[in-house]
Amino acid sequence: MTECKSTLKNLAERFQGMKNKINPKVMNMIDSVEKKEVSLKNMMRIVIKDKCKIEETIVSLDEYKKEALQKTWEKVNGDFGQIFNELLPGSFAKLDPPEGKTISDGLEVKVCLGKVWKAELNRAQWWAEVSFFVNLMFK
Repeated sequence: MTECKSTLKNLAERFQGMKNKINPKVMNMIDSVEKKEVSLKNMMRIVIKDKCKIEETIVSLDEYKKEALQKTWEKVNGDFGQIFNELLPGSFAKLDPPEGKTISDGLEVKVCLGKVWKAELNRAQWWAEVSFFVNLMFK
């Protein structure tokens, strides 16, 4: 029992000594800062989780865009060739991506007049070729 009393007295003296050295306002501030730290860490976890969801959504939307673009290109390309053939029988036209690129990078008009494929024609060259072919057809 005397041992416990001496331990209590020793601890009480240490407490009084520390009480004079420790600022209670600072201790309250430390507690407040620690709570803010925990709150910020939770918010950071939420932001990182949301970032991952947004990145996944962007990837899925990009895939959807590519699929829709592919379907649209196939439909337009087929219709374009048929219309061109109706206007100039025996000819054909198609829309193709430039060599080494995808349809997302752009398309080029390629025209088949007779049995010769013409690619990369500028507007003036294209009209000259078509006019020449039309003149041959109706002579």
